[in-house]
Amino acid sequence: MGADFIAVRDGEVLGSRKFLLSAYCSGLQASLLSVRKALEWLLASDCVNVFNVFFLVDECSVISSLKDGDSVNPFVVN
Repeated sequence: MGADFIAVRDGEVLGSRKFLLSAYCSGLQASLLSVRKALEWLLASDCVNVFNVFFLVDECSVISSLKDGDSVNPFVVN
């Protein structure tokens, strides 16, 4: 299973990363890891004047998991 993200501004690729997960990881875990790593990259980057960040995910469960304030999923709470 893999996860990745790409950061684009005005059509220019600013950064991208790929991650290899264990075969037993779920698609939800991979998607949550992508969101987390993208946020970590954004915070560590020298991108200034970032006013909007958009995440394109292919699972509604990712959004539901992130919105769940009672989640115990380590991919959400850490």
